[in-house]
Amino acid sequence: MNDIVRDKAAIVGIGRSEFGRFLPESQLKLGSIAMKNALADSGLERGDIDGLSLHMGWPLGLDYDQIAEAYGLDVRYINQMWTHGRFIAYTLQHAALAVISGMADTVACVTAISFTRERDIL
Repeated sequence: MNDIVRDKAAIVGIGRSEFGRFLPESQLKLGSIAMKNALADSGLERGDIDGLSLHMGWPLGLDYDQIAEAYGLDVRYINQMWTHGRFIAYTLQHAALAVISGMADTVACVTAISFTRERDIL
């Protein structure tokens, strides 16, 4: 690991939601369950989060502003990667860089994919 990033950012909580191919829950719901579980694991509160790095959204769901609002987050940093498997690592990298650079103190990384249509949003 490069010394520029060593000991400057850490993963402090991990959460997950149900996994499956055709789940009834929306992408937004699956992500919120995972984030609540990660907060419980870390001992942090929702208000501690000031950054959001997302691997969810277009072309399969909501954009970052709708996600931050739905989760009740007041963030100063947001990154949203295109929803494809190969971009999930960049979600973590961008979160670490945001913390290292001072753009955020605590960044939640969220990925959720659901093929359930959100009739009230679309």
